[in-house]
Amino acid sequence: MNNALKARPTAPVDASTIAPIDTSPVEQPPTLAGRYHRTPAIVAAEVVVAAGLAGTAYIHLEELSGKFAEVPYLGVGYALLSIACVVSIIMIATRNKLGWYLGGATALATFVGFVLTRTVGLPASTDDIGNWSESIGTWSLVAEGVVVLATAAMIALHFRTPGAATA
Repeated sequence: MNNALKARPTAPVDASTIAPIDTSPVEQPPTLAGRYHRTPAIVAAEVVVAAGLAGTAYIHLEELSGKFAEVPYLGVGYALLSIACVVSIIMIATRNKLGWYLGGATALATFVGFVLTRTVGLPASTDDIGNWSESIGTWSLVAEGVVVLATAAMIALHFRTPGAATA
């Protein structure tokens, strides 16, 4: 008969020597794409940022057909930034931190793009140099500025990793 199949005698188990099982939840390190807990202040920030992103998308969708005719690459840019705004809104609504980063980066890039078109111009697009009085552009800057500021505050106050060095 095979020795591995023979029953071996076992010593009695003393229950006092067994360590209790820790059933408390294991705290996971924060991740970039993780979910977050909503407080009333965070909900208010979400509403403000969603409104700013929706406004930015709307303004650029209104200008979209003209941009494709004037400068096609700007038309593509307008379409992509509008899509990024909608995706950001959805991600923020589902408490995905990446939505804040995407929305903030989209608004900041759009803000910088507007300033460039009014100062040095862009390739094949120099007609707006010095045109700071366009009201739709001003409203776009306001919406984008609000999104950038709210996103920066949200990241600084709520998404920092525990123990991160502070300046």
